[in-house]
Amino acid sequence: MRRRTASEPIPFTPPQIFPGNLFSGCYVFDQSQQLVCNDGLVLQGEKGFYWLYRTLRNCQFGKVKHAFRVTFDNVQNGFHMTGEEFAVKRLEKARCENRASTTCDDPMAEVSAIQFVQNNRTATDPPLRILELLECVNDRAVPDECYNLVLPYCEGGELLEVINNEPTYHLAESVARGAFRHILGTLVHLQRLNLCHRDLSPENVLLRPTTAQRRGGENSTSSFPEEDTLTGPLAGFECVIIDFGMACRLAVDAAGAEDAAHGFPCMLPPYGQRGKLSYMPPEVFTGLCYIEGFAVDLWAAAVILFTMLLGKLPYRIPSPQLCPAFALISSGRLHDHVYGLQSRQETYAAPSRAVLDLLQQMLSLDPSQRLTLSEVMVHPWVMMVDVDQSPTNEDEMTEHTLVDSMEGLMNEDPY
Repeated sequence: MRRRTASEPIPFTPPQIFPGNLFSGCYVFDQSQQLVCNDGLVLQGEKGFYWLYRTLRNCQFGKVKHAFRVTFDNVQNGFHMTGEEFAVKRLEKARCENRASTTCDDPMAEVSAIQFVQNNRTATDPPLRILELLECVNDRAVPDECYNLVLPYCEGGELLEVINNEPTYHLAESVARGAFRHILGTLVHLQRLNLCHRDLSPENVLLRPTTAQRRGGENSTSSFPEEDTLTGPLAGFECVIIDFGMACRLAVDAAGAEDAAHGFPCMLPPYGQRGKLSYMPPEVFTGLCYIEGFAVDLWAAAVILFTMLLGKLPYRIPSPQLCPAFALISSGRLHDHVYGLQSRQETYAAPSRAVLDLLQQMLSLDPSQRLTLSEVMVHPWVMMVDVDQSPTNEDEMTEHTLVDSMEGLMNEDPY
């Protein structure tokens, strides 16, 4: 087996940021000429004006605002709404430049990473299922100067919100499969660019209407043989990945390859406990070995799939010593863990044998034994071919598991 080399990530090129302006106390009129605001905050960017209407949520370095495109009317000395909606991520410049910790998001690296992905697309690439950056504007406001990331508005919200709003707190297996395939398709594109996200979670997957305009040529093809149309509560939407603040670009070892483009992605040196603990693979948690960057994203994708199917996280801490649930999973007993959840009535779900087989192979304790992205893509459950869709049941449990379920799993919190 070829020995993999390790290297620090390749730095991104500096982000492209346009100068802009911020106007306060603006009159804003709707499309029927009615005054809707007499003290509006309007951002002027390279591609037009945006009325910053309301705060959607707070983020680490600022706020995300719900915005509308507006045009200036000299006669009324105000702005008119056009109907186009956006999300504007306002990052306070002072907080961005004074980041105290190297383990938190780098907002400027996020801008660079998204621009890198967008600038390296071809006409034959599948639809880009990341939240595209329309422009980045420095508003030059005093004293609260901000970088403004203008993004499409995803009215479907977060994937996690959809899961939590379901009456049974989980998604049907067919619905979860569709969302999972969308995530895999995005990982295919990121891996082609030797990019790893390192912070995948249902909070970082948004639902965008499928009618939204996106870049891509007429010859764009899906990563799967048939169209990936989502169903159930996700119908009419597609899953897009956001928050590239921890993304990194892997160096390539071209030794033995025809050229650098066909080399092998390098391993990453330990980089601390970046990302969310419940989506973090054990090798990142321990920090005791070199890290396969692509494996980090695939591990998180498996945890997302588990969460969609069961409505619960598979574990709290990725350590067999600190978390009984993780000890079961890492010892090849994922089914036993799921049955324990069902026995304690902590979930209404009964996932099929096929999907549990996929999850067990993706959540192997040894990174070298986990499925690669290409192997996940052709797994029968993902491809919907020749799969056993029968639900799991008590008859499949091993003898030692029956003892565990009576004396341990049934009575103790596995988390």
